[in-house]
Formats: sequence, structure tokens, C-alpha cells
Amino acid sequence: MQWWEKFQTDVESKKKTDSLENRLMRRRMPDVQKVVDAFLQETNGETFFASIEHVMLEFATSHDATDETKRLFARQRELPSKEGERVIRWVRAFRIPQIFEPRVIKEVDDVLAIEREPFKLYDWLFSVTSLSQRGLEAFKNRIRSIPKLSENAEMLKEKEQHSARYVYRPYTLAAELWLGDKQSILVPRDLKSFLRGAIRYYDDKEWRTSIVLSAIAVESVLADLFEENKKKPAPNRALGELLEYVKEAVNFPDEILKAIELTNRARIAAVHRSQSAVSDLDAMNALFGSLNVTLWYAHL
Repeated sequence: MQWWEKFQTDVESKKKTDSLENRLMRRRMPDVQKVVDAFLQETNGETFFASIEHVMLEFATSHDATDETKRLFARQRELPSKEGERVIRWVRAFRIPQIFEPRVIKEVDDVLAIEREPFKLYDWLFSVTSLSQRGLEAFKNRIRSIPKLSENAEMLKEKEQHSARYVYRPYTLAAELWLGDKQSILVPRDLKSFLRGAIRYYDDKEWRTSIVLSAIAVESVLADLFEENKKKPAPNRALGELLEYVKEAVNFPDEILKAIELTNRARIAAVHRSQSAVSDLDAMNALFGSLNVTLWYAHL
């Protein structure tokens, strides 16, 4: 352990100013400035967006990182010391931080729908939509804590929007947030599975499969309602026919009937018109209807 004793002596005599961990970190950590400079020489910024998250994972535990950067991209760990004192160090996070990808932010109960496109030669234009100001601030905080990038980032416009063009952008992420929240604790597990599958296939642009899973979720709700009220197994019928059976026993609110019909129309387009293409709008309508039916059912 001579190296440890020498290092301790160096620190005490002020010959060294960095900890051993920081010196080792600097040897293996990609230099943030070099990564950004390399990006500026590329015509495809995708490489940068993939690599910067890996870089921040390493950079956050270095001596040069600010306290805010450490808080966002690293984690604290208590380490033993020879003197028995409590020593807290910043160490690598368990997972690579997400910065530029759409995501759910459970810590602030919000989501980020992120779209990007190249703009001019070396610039990229980001369109970020959140449910509240909390999500947008979380995104801006991460951008501010990235060296060099924060100096060149410019906010063009920040505005509350109400048109369908913007409102539906974070819809699937908001649905994921709700399905993982305690508010949905009364939703049966199989229904959650159908809805999560519909969301996943929607995000993968598999519209037809997403619609079918949304319709299955609504059919499951109707079958449960039939069996609870009729005290016998639900008939094996398609969504539209099953609804007519259940309406004899259940007084549906008008908005729930409209939600069921919305999902059913999309289901008919996906299943009975299999030669015709279905769109993201059809899949979104099916998902919107099924989520509203599930939300209503969970609070009966």
C-alpha cells in the first residue's frame, strides 16, 4: 500500500489537488470538448446524440463537473474511510441518462415528447412538448449542464399550446405515466398489459396491431361488465355486438359510449378492411377510446 501512503502525503503537502478517483477518471473519460468538436465536423448529428449520453455518464463524476451536473447524471455513495468518518462520493449512475429521447419523468410527474430535425449545416431544431412546466424545466436543466452545448443552445419559443397538433404528441407517454401511477392501481393487470402493448406498437408505428390491442382492452371491460351484471359468462362476440348485450344492463355515460364507438370504428378498419391501410390517427383514436373506457371502469 505504498502508493496509498504516498498519495496521502501528496494531498497533505498540497502537491496534489485532485483525488485519486478524479485522476483515474480523467484518464479514461472521453473529453467533452473533443466530442462536441467532432460533432461540429459531422453532417450527421445522430452520432453525437448517441455518444453525449455516454459521455455525461462519465463526466458527471469528474472533478470538472458542477454540482448540478453531478446531481442530474450521477449518484451518491457512502464510502468507508480509515478515520471512520462518513465519506460521500459521486459515482457512476446505474443507467445511461436519457437526454434527447422521448421519455416519462416520474420524478416530476411529467413526460417529454421530443422531435428533432437538422437545421442548416450544423444545427438541429428540437421541438419539446411536456404536460406541464416541470417537464420542460427538467429538459432545460439537462441541456444547461452539458459543457459547450449549453453555451450554443438557443430557446426560440416557449408557449402553452391547445391545438391537436401539439396536444396529442405526448399522449402515449402520458398514458404510460398514468398506467404506472397509483391512480391506476385498480386497473386489472391484463388490461394494463393490453394498453401497454397498444402504446408500444403505436410508438413502433404498427398501427393495425395497436388498434387490435386497444379493442381487446375495451372488449375485456365489456365482458367484465356483462358477467358482473348478468351473473353468467359473456358471449363470444365482437366489440360492437358485445356492446349491445351490455347496454341492456349498464347505463353508459354518453362520453363513454362515444369512446367505445371510436375504438370500434378503428377496429373495423383494421380487421375487416385489412386490404386498406390504417393510419396513426386510427390507432390514436382506438387508444384514446380504450384509455377513456378503462379510466371510467376503474372508478366504478
